[in-house]
Amino acid sequence: MGIAITVVILVLLWLGMMKLRKFRGNYRNKMEELNAVESIYVSHIEGLPIPQGTATWLYACPDKVVIESKNGNFEVPNDRIINFAALSEEDVKQIEKSVIGRAVVGGILLGGLGAIVGGLSGVGTKGKKVIRHFFVINYTNKDGDTAIVTFENNVNDLKLFADKFSEIIGIDPNKRITL
Repeated sequence: MGIAITVVILVLLWLGMMKLRKFRGNYRNKMEELNAVESIYVSHIEGLPIPQGTATWLYACPDKVVIESKNGNFEVPNDRIINFAALSEEDVKQIEKSVIGRAVVGGILLGGLGAIVGGLSGVGTKGKKVIRHFFVINYTNKDGDTAIVTFENNVNDLKLFADKFSEIIGIDPNKRITL
């Protein structure tokens, strides 16, 4: 009985390692195919014609941002990106409380993110508090209108992604934009 359990565990470990190896290979191939410098796995919150919560990959490329999900793939040329920000739930709450913050936000527009965070602030149970982290991109769409797309990642890799993204496209998200 003990040998059978050990064999089952070893087979499961081996299958897991094979799946991980295949995933890493596919990931490297995708990064090379897109000429991506950085990528991150996030959930779509708003701004795209895909359901909220859709698992999504963001790829930061020298000429564009590629957004991929099972529900559709999208690209935003870097020259159409107005600004972006990696924000925590606490940052959004502070921005919503501040009149100046609501008006300027260092040039970043939040779209419905403030309402989403505000609506969820009273929801929950006692226990360990999970801080939500968001990545917001403001861009000019193909019709020339300002658009917003928002993603979430609770691991907080978004700040690192935003720093690398800033280097790639040459936009400082903390710089105030003159309108």
